[in-house]
Amino acid sequence: MGRQVKLSFNAYNNKKWKCIEERVEVAGTYFRLNEALSFARGKGHDIALEHEPNNPHDRHAIKVIGITRGWLFKRKVHIGYIPRETVYNILQFKKYPTILPVLRDIRADDDSVYVKLDLLVPKNAK
Repeated sequence: MGRQVKLSFNAYNNKKWKCIEERVEVAGTYFRLNEALSFARGKGHDIALEHEPNNPHDRHAIKVIGITRGWLFKRKVHIGYIPRETVYNILQFKKYPTILPVLRDIRADDDSVYVKLDLLVPKNAK
């Protein structure tokens, strides 16, 4: 039996940002299980988002990149996507806003990984 990972992170609190989606579960980690497990079992977790306009299934797709830190390096792996419904909620803004992903939870065992994050935008985003 492999090791289980259960990590929780504090909510982001900054007066310049507002949360538009809470505890969004990253979609598709099952299809990237090795990468998602590598991220979950790493150290110094961070998360980044990358718009993927050439995605054949959805031109609005937003890729979720898991980042871990070692002594001399950062490792970045594609772990999944922001769910389509959440992306379409973001598209309701008049101007596509800067999105700050904030990692909230990581749960992993040998055959599954669940990553949840909050999505923040600048307070003045409309």
